[in-house]
Amino acid sequence: MTAVSEDLPGATGPAPEPAFTVVAAEPARSGSGPALRFQLAVDAPPEVRVRSISLSAAVRIVPARRRYDTAEAIRLAEVFGTPDQWSTTMRALPWGRVSTVVGPFLGSTGAGLPVACAADPVAAQYFHAVRDGEVPLEFRFGGTLFYLGAGGTLHAARLSRSAVAAFALPAALWHAAVAGPPRRRLSRPRLDEHRPRPERGATLDELLGRPER
Repeated sequence: MTAVSEDLPGATGPAPEPAFTVVAAEPARSGSGPALRFQLAVDAPPEVRVRSISLSAAVRIVPARRRYDTAEAIRLAEVFGTPDQWSTTMRALPWGRVSTVVGPFLGSTGAGLPVACAADPVAAQYFHAVRDGEVPLEFRFGGTLFYLGAGGTLHAARLSRSAVAAFALPAALWHAAVAGPPRRRLSRPRLDEHRPRPERGATLDELLGRPER
């Protein structure tokens, strides 16, 4: 969805309207442990020279946008209660708030947003309950756009809260990120290769300098 920009004090003329799309996700690592890295496509009007975007995103799960089987409903009882209560208890779950700086570009560019898998304990509990299918996510963007106007003058515009993007995250990706890479198992011959071998001791004939008998 296109963001409607708002001019900051001192800016003149209409501000550009960048658009943000979440196009992919992959397991990653962060300082706080397992994470998912979301790849963004950022588009601006082709004539706008963007210097940078100070970008923030509030990521949340929108659980009402998918269906759940009986096993998932049982596991989700600790989050939303029993299914007969979901009409009042199933609300969007905040997952995390992240930020990044998008560098200079003309037309379009990409950016990455890492989100820690356990950034919110309730969101993590939801993911543990949902193991298959897709998890509906919503990204609400904010921040400031810096761009060059006529004559090379630097302008700044605040991104509107209407900058929102949806993404269907395969639940298996979250579980893969939490599990981490598979451990390498060595077979018996390879284990033997990694064991230190004792050096062969010298015989009595070798110590006395006599030829072996």
